[in-house]
Amino acid sequence: MSKYFVMAAKEETGCPSGFYYVYLLNTFDAKTYKTGGYGKLPWYTGPKRYGTPIPPFPSDLFLVTENTKYEYDIRSGSSYFYVLSEKFASIISEYKTNFIQISPVKYIDKNGDGVLGKSYFVGRTKPLKKEEVFDLHASKFVNESNYDFELLKIKNEFNFDLFDTRYTAPIQFSLIISEKMKAHLEREGIKGVDFLDLDLLKLNKDQSTSNEKPTYDPI
Repeated sequence: MSKYFVMAAKEETGCPSGFYYVYLLNTFDAKTYKTGGYGKLPWYTGPKRYGTPIPPFPSDLFLVTENTKYEYDIRSGSSYFYVLSEKFASIISEYKTNFIQISPVKYIDKNGDGVLGKSYFVGRTKPLKKEEVFDLHASKFVNESNYDFELLKIKNEFNFDLFDTRYTAPIQFSLIISEKMKAHLEREGIKGVDFLDLDLLKLNKDQSTSNEKPTYDPI
């Protein structure tokens, strides 16, 4: 059985704490990119609000940043996509994950100018059922809904190296990584990530509603 870790946000140079402000667009206009309805795009609305399953990313995408000093290797861009550095995107291709599409983007500033020396990708994941991932008998859940966990155990036969819990533990969502892939990321000097031992991570029972934060900052 693999040992697993939760990937949590870490504050360091180039990786400030707080919300990650980027905009993923299929067209760009410097005057309207924040007010032109980007929130209606499928990778922001999600399948329920969009009305159909989220379609594949189009071939031309713009990732707009208002802070060109960002140096994150991976961050959540919304509830339905991640932003990956070129380094992270290269590493992830060597492992079994639930990412189903990783696409390059044009990384630009608020004026539409390319950010020199930085290449980014966006990725989306395939939902996993909790029965596929969790040992429900060994795990300890906060409430009867079996969505929010106090203690989480992965099934012995589960063999992914990286997956997310967006659809299985939506309040506490984050990426979970195998010990093998964690070691690879650490060798490569991945920035802005802490690795929390899943076997030791326990959440307070009081943190059982959508208005409460987990004890870590999810990626």
